[in-house]
Amino acid sequence: MVDAEEPLRPGDLMVAAEQYRSTFLAITLSAPMILDPSKPIVEWNRFYTGITPPDSIPLTLGGRGDLDLVLDLNSVIDDVLQHNSSELVQDLLAMGMVLSATKIGELIDRGDFRNNESPLLQFARHYRNACAHNRRWSFKSHEPAHPAALRDLEIDNSLHGRIAPYGTVSPADHLYFLDDISAYFATMSLRKACDEVQESAAGSHVDEIEAMLWMALQKQGVPENSISLSPDLYASLAAGWRLQPSVSSRTYS
Repeated sequence: MVDAEEPLRPGDLMVAAEQYRSTFLAITLSAPMILDPSKPIVEWNRFYTGITPPDSIPLTLGGRGDLDLVLDLNSVIDDVLQHNSSELVQDLLAMGMVLSATKIGELIDRGDFRNNESPLLQFARHYRNACAHNRRWSFKSHEPAHPAALRDLEIDNSLHGRIAPYGTVSPADHLYFLDDISAYFATMSLRKACDEVQESAAGSHVDEIEAMLWMALQKQGVPENSISLSPDLYASLAAGWRLQPSVSSRTYS
């Protein structure tokens, strides 16, 4: 994840959104296994470790120094199932949403990327606040002071006190949120990179421009070949055009 000591670049936010997207999907995938009374997670761990009954499967919680805590996985799952409730299920399924929304909001603030003119970033700000207030939208009387929206999901003061993740914001909405955050900061990175290479790119060969642009993108924190660039972009830079390119969010069939 992002280094807490380093200044944040827009590409760092793009990468973080992609990482938290994977984390969210992993948690969403694993949650039903944890809550399944047939305990498939126990059977999977027996298969994975080769430990057969009646031997217990260790669940090791790292402690300070050498003070690890070792529990019996089967007993842990029994305890979870014993205390199972609709509230626990919703909390568990919302956990990945809360984690990623909180971290993305924190990174936007830490990188000083707030933008009152961006409904998406305004949504991210209030979504983070909701996750920090027991998952409920929390607005002051004048908030939202600026338009706040995720695609067609607009939020306003009437939502105050209502559940946000796994409520107003569905799991699919949350995935769109992470996709759009990734695309927003990929676009910002690409535009900064184009501005950097603009003068030296004019009249250069396309291969040279591609190399220059990727060097500039990496300065913005974008890993090599992590976004798709059109040959038309290189040709436009070679022609000396001033560009405002965009990176599209993922689409789903």
